[in-house]
Amino acid sequence: RRRSYGLPYGGYSYDAVKSTVYYPCSPVFAVDSNIRTIWGGDCYIGIFEYMRGLCSTDSSIVGTTAPSTKLCNQVLYAPVETKINLMYTVNPRWSRLDSGIQAALGTREAFTGAYTYNAMWETAGVHQAGTPVGGTAEFYEQDYDLYVSNPVYNIMDKSKVFFIKPSDLDENNSVDTRIYRTGKKFNGEVSDTWTKFPINNQLDVDTKYGGITKLVNFKDKLFYFQPKGIGVIAVQEREVVSGQSGASTVLGVGGVMDRYDYITTDSGCSNINAIASSTAGLYYADEYNKKLCRLGQNVEFLSDIKGIRSWADGKDFTTASVLYNQNFNELWFYVEDETVIFNEYVNGFVTFTYEAFNKYSKIGNKTFITTPTNTGKRLDEENTRKNCTLRIYSNPNNLIVNRFDSLTFGLTSTGVFDTIKFSNRYQNSNTLNFSTNSRLRSRNYIINTLRDTTGKRLYDNHLKTELTFNTSSNETIKVFDIITNYTPINTR
Repeated sequence: RRRSYGLPYGGYSYDAVKSTVYYPCSPVFAVDSNIRTIWGGDCYIGIFEYMRGLCSTDSSIVGTTAPSTKLCNQVLYAPVETKINLMYTVNPRWSRLDSGIQAALGTREAFTGAYTYNAMWETAGVHQAGTPVGGTAEFYEQDYDLYVSNPVYNIMDKSKVFFIKPSDLDENNSVDTRIYRTGKKFNGEVSDTWTKFPINNQLDVDTKYGGITKLVNFKDKLFYFQPKGIGVIAVQEREVVSGQSGASTVLGVGGVMDRYDYITTDSGCSNINAIASSTAGLYYADEYNKKLCRLGQNVEFLSDIKGIRSWADGKDFTTASVLYNQNFNELWFYVEDETVIFNEYVNGFVTFTYEAFNKYSKIGNKTFITTPTNTGKRLDEENTRKNCTLRIYSNPNNLIVNRFDSLTFGLTSTGVFDTIKFSNRYQNSNTLNFSTNSRLRSRNYIINTLRDTTGKRLYDNHLKTELTFNTSSNETIKVFDIITNYTPINTR
């Protein structure tokens, strides 16, 4: 709390200053019209105004009347450290009387030509004024004392008592692998139990797998994700046995957060926005392993087993995000600069899009996303027709290099695609007109002009195909089978 003796911290001697540590309560502010609110501290650093003289053609201004426009003053300013707040002195001073009109007059004699000069005194009373050159002495009455402080502003606030901070205090009291829990909630309770966290109602998981990224309640189980591990927390587990009649009997009910069990320590998630749940499982992006994963009965590395491993290996998973589009049972994985879509109906990745997002929310059957530029939009708006782009990723032999020969599209519609383009890690084709570069055979469109810009065949372990469709003609398009014809290349 504030020091009670006369000289703060032993005074201003060299020894006192050397043995004192100063802690500023605020930075140094520029002099402006803004009001600054500062808390704490027991010393003030301010400007002391030594009122040497007050000059005016109106002698009454040295009293309590308003200052005239012909007012000037001789003031000495000095920065001081004091236990008195100099801003709350009760006597008039130049910083209060200043009307904004200032004269650059540096000597006492410079005032005598136009002003009546009055020397300032520390106490009120009748004092002799300065004597003009060639004139007679004058007297004036000063009706206030200078340098008077209101002691009310220095009264110590005894409602708050401060204690010395221990030298061994550990201010980092946050444990990123700790889970806290409240008590059990009951209907009609007087106070909300979910706002109270009793002491020791906590559970610490293993720290070697990183801090907890997110807690997810999925199918009545509480999962926790760490960057290098995934586990489940026991919450009122029941031991059930079946009797001879087939009826189930509950032998006992466990507590809340009695223990934790790891499902895997080979995979995890480090981004809170890279975890989403559907009706079939939990989906997430694994930054450390660079894999797109599904958690069901066990962990599945979807990017490996569904043929996009080479695509995932070349991506930066730092800002990956995942969302669940319930209208089409799709999981959208946004990684670096592309979004790959996994469809649960076909149990595979179906297309790519450049639709970027970092967060999503659901209201009813509507899905809303927030883009990396902090703009929001809705997905899958009803009764809208938009130009579309379909991107197909073919990886038939995992890491084996193939020569891609042709593509077959099964279309049932009033229109066809407008353009088609091919690419891989090393080659790019020109943008081709779909109609002029395809042959129609039994409602199937076949394209065998898979060449790069130099006319060479396309060789790689994968092929990326991009098709565009323009809705300006009010035509519709439906895509069924897409067949990739390729020839494996045996390297020697």
